[in-house]
Amino acid sequence: DLITGERKDDMNALVRGTNYGSLVVDNSSTDHSIRAAACSANGILSEVAWSGNAKDVPTVKQLSGFGSQFDKITAACLSVDKKTLYAGTAGGCIRLFDWPICSDKPPFREYMAHHVGNDASGAGPVGITGIRATKHYLITTGSDGSIFLAQIQTIAEQSLGDGTFFEPDPRSFNNGVVLVCSESYKEQQELIADLERRISTLQSDHDFALHSKDSMWQGAMKELSEKTDELIEGERQRFDELQRKHEETIQRHVEDLETKDSSYSSTMRELEDQYEHRLAVEIERFDRLKEKMDSLQKEVNK
Repeated sequence: DLITGERKDDMNALVRGTNYGSLVVDNSSTDHSIRAAACSANGILSEVAWSGNAKDVPTVKQLSGFGSQFDKITAACLSVDKKTLYAGTAGGCIRLFDWPICSDKPPFREYMAHHVGNDASGAGPVGITGIRATKHYLITTGSDGSIFLAQIQTIAEQSLGDGTFFEPDPRSFNNGVVLVCSESYKEQQELIADLERRISTLQSDHDFALHSKDSMWQGAMKELSEKTDELIEGERQRFDELQRKHEETIQRHVEDLETKDSSYSSTMRELEDQYEHRLAVEIERFDRLKEKMDSLQKEVNK
């Protein structure tokens, strides 16, 4: 008995050996009646009503058999004005019922909120695990850790129909919002901070190693440059010495040629003079001999 707090034996019939995961209670009626709706583990939504002035005999309505297993109701809540019952299903849909529920098969409006996974990838349905309503927003949580926020104004403007599916404005849902565990988030942040520290350390070590290599190579290049300059200077001095010797040799050869040319000219003049002298002597001798021959010839002819 919700009024006196006493347990009634005939209330055991309502339990039916199952667990209830979501409970909605409405005591806003002026006749002091109380209505409650509970979602059981087998997906049945039960509405129980008690009259405030009558004997404690509840009226029970059970909503089940909507179709597939994805139609099972897993969470429920009332609107702020207590006129609409919002129910979430195992298939990720939001269903709107008039409150209080008028029959075991009441009309409802259905909206797709959480998406069903792709069968090819082996992913299962994304069921709604929790649902809460404020004056302007409807918040649902999914079994995949996502949270969706819908505008109640957009949903409430649609009249309740015969249960056919109505595609809502996609702007009313935040399809990219995912619920993250704070501990996992902190662990990820610590991991990122540790990785950033390691990257900073590696960057510093890398910069120091590059600086050390650069200093070492600069020293080696300086030493090699000095050695190269010394070798070039030595080769230049050697070249200058050889060039000087070459020029001296050429000068000496030129002087020798001039000396030999002068000596040759003098020798040739002397030889010419001697030749002319001998030639003159021989001509003179020839003339004398010829005179003698002529004289002897005359004597012979006599």
